[in-house]
Amino acid sequence: MAKNIKRKLKRKTREARNTKAAQATRGFMTKTRVKVGLIILCVLLVVLAIYLFNRFKTYDGYKVVDKIEMKSGESSKFLPFEGEIVKYSRNGISYLDGDTTLWDESYEMKNPLVDICEDYLCVADKNANDIEIFTKDGKKGSVTTTYPIAKAEIAEQGVVAALLKDKDVNYIEVFDKEGNLLVSHKSLLIENGYPLNFSLSDDGEKMIVSYVEVAAGSIKSKVVFYNFGSPGKNKKDRVVATFKQYKDELVPFVNFTDSSTAVAVSENRITVYKVGDEPEIDEEEKYNGEAQKVFYDEDYIGLVFKNKSDNKPYRVIVYNTGLSEKMNEEVGLAFDTIKFADKNVLMYNDKNALIMSKHGVEKFKTTFKKSVTDIIPLDSDTDFLVTYNDRAEEIELD
Repeated sequence: MAKNIKRKLKRKTREARNTKAAQATRGFMTKTRVKVGLIILCVLLVVLAIYLFNRFKTYDGYKVVDKIEMKSGESSKFLPFEGEIVKYSRNGISYLDGDTTLWDESYEMKNPLVDICEDYLCVADKNANDIEIFTKDGKKGSVTTTYPIAKAEIAEQGVVAALLKDKDVNYIEVFDKEGNLLVSHKSLLIENGYPLNFSLSDDGEKMIVSYVEVAAGSIKSKVVFYNFGSPGKNKKDRVVATFKQYKDELVPFVNFTDSSTAVAVSENRITVYKVGDEPEIDEEEKYNGEAQKVFYDEDYIGLVFKNKSDNKPYRVIVYNTGLSEKMNEEVGLAFDTIKFADKNVLMYNDKNALIMSKHGVEKFKTTFKKSVTDIIPLDSDTDFLVTYNDRAEEIELD
């Protein structure tokens, strides 16, 4: 009986499949699959076309979309901040929307240094004792350090760290945005050596410092990590890790690319550290020749080397934070400044500028009519602020 039932079910199934409704349904589904496949293929082709267009697109010139005039004798510098422009000098700082001044604060500094992180900006007077803290809404606090400032950095919550130097001692002092002292760390030069550079993590809890010690006519370098949170609470001087693989190589560049990743560049190697409670080496690569310049953003580290060719005096190499090489190009422009500009690399001197993609495509090249003091990338890879002695111009590549 069971066999009879199975035979009847199979027959009914075959009959159902052969009905006009079933055949129509199968035809509709087949056509639908074909249409969906064609739509997906078209979308992929459009995405590929856009990618290839952006990758190989070049620009012949630029147009000026806005101007900022400067007073006679004024020597100002500019930086992008929170979608607008900051103008600062020895006499004060202004927040600008084009020619409109949103706010203006005065101070007196001989050598103002600016650092920006997320919503906060600080201005420190190098070799003096004053630091001013700002947001897009204006001034938020002031700091007076115990000793002269060598360098200052600000974190995303407004926490400021300052490297201070005295005769035989250096200090690291950390302040909140209201100017209250949170941490004061003393380091004897005879014990740690001379601090070359430091960087504060975006969360304000970690710090990397490179030191060089001179003894018996030779030098020794090391990189030291500090933690101002709970992991460093019970550590001597809040030191959570020390790395000495550099030996006699100077380490002039250290920087946090994010709160858990730091990069150190010595004369002959680049090192990426993973910075948790106990920092460790994540990647390290040695290279031949001394790096002439170092530039970086959140995702990439760039190195500049002298090249043997007279026509192309520099070689530019770009790594991601995993030290995978993304660019290795000879450059013909004898540039003074190099920086990342969105997905590209911007190189310039006082008269000429070159923008090159990380794939080696020359996107833009120009010679300016007047001497340029700076070129600042803005929100997109086609917008820049070009500054001269008497004015600044916002330009758009076309």
